[in-house]
Amino acid sequence: MEQTLLSKGQQPFVLQNANATAPITTYLDEDVTFRYYPAEEPKLTCKLLWDSVSFPVRTGQRVGELLIASSDGSYQRHVELKSQKDVQVVWWKRISGIFSEWTPMQMLAALAFIAVLTVGFTLRGRR
Repeated sequence: MEQTLLSKGQQPFVLQNANATAPITTYLDEDVTFRYYPAEEPKLTCKLLWDSVSFPVRTGQRVGELLIASSDGSYQRHVELKSQKDVQVVWWKRISGIFSEWTPMQMLAALAFIAVLTVGFTLRGRR
């Protein structure tokens, strides 16, 4: 006997991420089926494992997997979950990511440079 456990296409599994402009929706490339003898129908478990994604996420990029296994260990299958659409990082996280790698001296130098430019443009405008 063959049973379809999950149909290909859009899936209900959604990854929420505070750094993303939208939730990451998922899909499967193919149906997930399971063959067994009717008298031996095993109990199956399904575990969802999200990947550690970095942005931007592209359509078709792997974002996680489903681990389907029988309780007796006779069946095990890994199924890739893929992103259904492109997802970008929110703009303020992108900017803060740039500055998070700066040392305090680099930050101080950048602020001093901005202050000098501001004073220079202000004085130049008064002439």
